[in-house]
Amino acid sequence: MKQNDHKNDTDLQRQLGQMPAIHDHQAKDELYDKISVHMKESKPDKKKSDFLPVFAFITVLLLAAIITPAMMMNRSNDELNSSESQNYEAATESGISENTEESAELFETQDEGKVTEQNLPVSDFESHLVFEMDEGANYVASVAAGSNAEHIIPLTIKGTDSNAVFRKVTASAAKIAERLGVSFFPLEGAEIIAEGETGEIIFSKDFQTQGSSSDVILQRSIEHVFRQYGVSEVKLSYEDGRPFEMGNYGIVESMKVSPDQKVSYKIYRSSESNPILLAPIELNENASIDEAVEIMASPGGGEYIYSPLPDGVEVDVNENSGHELLIRVKTTGQLQANQKAMTMIEALLATAASFGYEQVQFEGLPFAGIRTYDFTEPIATPEAVNPISIEE
Repeated sequence: MKQNDHKNDTDLQRQLGQMPAIHDHQAKDELYDKISVHMKESKPDKKKSDFLPVFAFITVLLLAAIITPAMMMNRSNDELNSSESQNYEAATESGISENTEESAELFETQDEGKVTEQNLPVSDFESHLVFEMDEGANYVASVAAGSNAEHIIPLTIKGTDSNAVFRKVTASAAKIAERLGVSFFPLEGAEIIAEGETGEIIFSKDFQTQGSSSDVILQRSIEHVFRQYGVSEVKLSYEDGRPFEMGNYGIVESMKVSPDQKVSYKIYRSSESNPILLAPIELNENASIDEAVEIMASPGGGEYIYSPLPDGVEVDVNENSGHELLIRVKTTGQLQANQKAMTMIEALLATAASFGYEQVQFEGLPFAGIRTYDFTEPIATPEAVNPISIEE
């Protein structure tokens, strides 16, 4: 076996020796560089494998940046809502309310969309109406002139003396004219006698009128007072027996008083420190109740005169019968059951009374009642306006 192997090796060497010669002309340095480059290219690419963890880390950061603020916002909103809910419940439990004239939170909403009056004292509301003058209340009908003597302001003065007379009561009321926001009492010092359908007014001997505007105020004052007492004709004179002289009208011995005077009641208030009073804007005998409501809603009427209808409130009227008026109230805002709404209701009632209506049915109000007024039933119209009390 060994001999054969040696023979094979000898044959192989002989065959290799017969092959043509191959010569490499590359320099040693050049050959080294090529071999080094080949070895680098044959190594695995670590850059790609290293990039994957970095990309995953950046993706996590981006997702965290997006999700975390949203989660924080939701948590903040939840905490805010929880805080507001707790504050509202605390305020409700403690009975907190705003007792201002313009916006008193006096009613709470019910499921059926109506509201019900809370247990608040009736004295929290100020009424401008008198419904029964002859029920032992000792009311005396009087009249004041507005601050600019443009309008008469009817006053129904409640006295404590059952034998109170017009002269005494009016003199007492005149002492608080500034507090009421009126300028003077046109019939101050006069004596009034009312018996049946005839009456008499007796002026002091030195009584004088102050120009044409005061003549008109005086005439309207006489008519208003005696109309309240159901008098149709009045005799005028001085206390010394002379016939009465009414400025530009000259001598006036008697005056007719119409039993009815259609009016549109608006608000009179000369300053914020003075009380609100109802002022009648006289209409002609052919005026309709629709015209009266339009005048009531209008902003004009003179200085210190305002509409009793709150902003965003409209009123439609229809006659249910000869004695009952239907008033539909429409509002574009939130009408509160407060003093302002009550003044509007009372101005509408007094206006309806001047047109001969005995009752008013209200519809469309977002509350069931104010003070003693129940709007689910027809409401009686008043006999007089602006009740005041004086100390005699």
